[in-house]
Amino acid sequence: DFAKLHPGGALGRRLLVRVSDVMHTGDKIPIVPESTTVLDTLITMSRGRLGTAVVVDASGRMLGVFTDGDLRRLSERGEQFYERRIGEVMTRNARTINPDAILDEVLALCEKYKITVLVAVDKDHRPVGIIHLHDVLTSKLV
Repeated sequence: DFAKLHPGGALGRRLLVRVSDVMHTGDKIPIVPESTTVLDTLITMSRGRLGTAVVVDASGRMLGVFTDGDLRRLSERGEQFYERRIGEVMTRNARTINPDAILDEVLALCEKYKITVLVAVDKDHRPVGIIHLHDVLTSKLV
């Protein structure tokens, strides 16, 4: 109610702006099938400029993510990994968010889990967007 009565104020805007209002959508979501190589996933990640790629199954459902941190951990092991399938090395059970969630929820999840990116998924667990902590910060709501 407060947000509806005071939409122009900072608190009102924070309660009204949704993930779907600021998330990256469509071709801007770095999505790769689970059979993609790590090397090709890195190329997709570089184009997306979000430090992450969303890994999906054949029906488009999210299986996990591969992040810059995952790449560093693979590198530390000293093994050859560029030709490995991303489905073998991705982070499963990645954190997701509902596109209708308010931006404060993004901040809370990022802080709680020490992450910078959340994937917005629909009811069938298909990625519909991706939001980076910087998107929240540049929305001038924080």
